[in-house]
Amino acid sequence: APTSPNEYGGAGWVRSPTQQQFGDTPAPAQRRGGRDIENSTLVPRTIKQLLNATQTVPDEAFKIDGRDVTTVSILGLILEATVESTHYNYKVDDGTGCIDVRVWISDSLADPARQAQLREGVYVRVTGNLRSFMDQKNIMAWQMVPVTDFNEITWHGLSVIHAHLYNTRGPFPPPLPPQPLRPPRGLFPHSSLHRRLRPRLPVAPPL
Repeated sequence: APTSPNEYGGAGWVRSPTQQQFGDTPAPAQRRGGRDIENSTLVPRTIKQLLNATQTVPDEAFKIDGRDVTTVSILGLILEATVESTHYNYKVDDGTGCIDVRVWISDSLADPARQAQLREGVYVRVTGNLRSFMDQKNIMAWQMVPVTDFNEITWHGLSVIHAHLYNTRGPFPPPLPPQPLRPPRGLFPHSSLHRRLRPRLPVAPPL
């Protein structure tokens, strides 16, 4: 999960001055378990978007909203957790679809104490690379964190919408400058309309 408002270009992946569009700013290269993580921008997605991602040429980057996508972030519920000979496998569902998330046993992420937290029925934020094996998409995770604040679910959904609109409709227009507030005419007693409508009281004759 983001640790600062500017980690992903602003709170909720709001564009920072150095980012021109979602998907064009490379993230720093990292290593997990001896493997280089591809340089790419971290983009929030739903599982349905990942399952519908297209790939024009095998082994090239997938495309979502017309842009290359490799490193993604999803948030969902662990439905199933199993251990294979080389990796942990999790089925994660976010309400839009279900996808396999894999963690290599040799990876530092596969620490037994950490894995004990990643059990069925737990919401997790997953960050990793989108892959395809035998026409089945999966995520090779290099970060998998249990969700402790459920506001993250709403926050992630809004971030996905923001990224989708930004990539499909372009930059958002700048906000309009603030305008001075002017009360409608006739709202206050000293206005001319109030004086015209105010009932006239009878004047008592002089004593």
